[in-house]
Amino acid sequence: MPRINGPHERAVYAVGQRGSIYFWNGETVRKLDCPVRSTLIDIHVESDDAIWICGGDGTLLKGNHRTGFRLCPGTGLGTTLFQRMTMYDGTLYLAASGGDPFGLFTYRDGRIAPVRTGLQPEIADPHFVDSAHGVLWAMSIKDIVRFDGHAWERIDFPGHPPIR
Repeated sequence: MPRINGPHERAVYAVGQRGSIYFWNGETVRKLDCPVRSTLIDIHVESDDAIWICGGDGTLLKGNHRTGFRLCPGTGLGTTLFQRMTMYDGTLYLAASGGDPFGLFTYRDGRIAPVRTGLQPEIADPHFVDSAHGVLWAMSIKDIVRFDGHAWERIDFPGHPPIR
């Protein structure tokens, strides 16, 4: 499913299959060059100049419609499927469900690193990550975890037995 996001109504990005990136300037749509042919799944807007795009094959791109998009150092390898991402406390968090490896990751200083929550078991196969009101949230099909900047907490998922 293509994703659409942008910093304002005259700067909207859309991504999809085979490295498709489109840009709407409020009047016309144009296709942007992309350094990969992977399926692109999510867009995170950090600022007008810093647009993040993630997807299949461990793809993580950063750029904008003026300067283009570049593959971030240390990414674009393997079969990892980055499905969602968010910025929390200056660090990019990525949810990777499917592929190898999968889990919750951070990207900082040109390096992808797995997140260790200290919860038993760790969150597995997250499909969603987002942040709001000073809290980072990650979800899988049967698991919800939150991070308040100090400690991780597991929240029982309604309709499923608790994960312990």
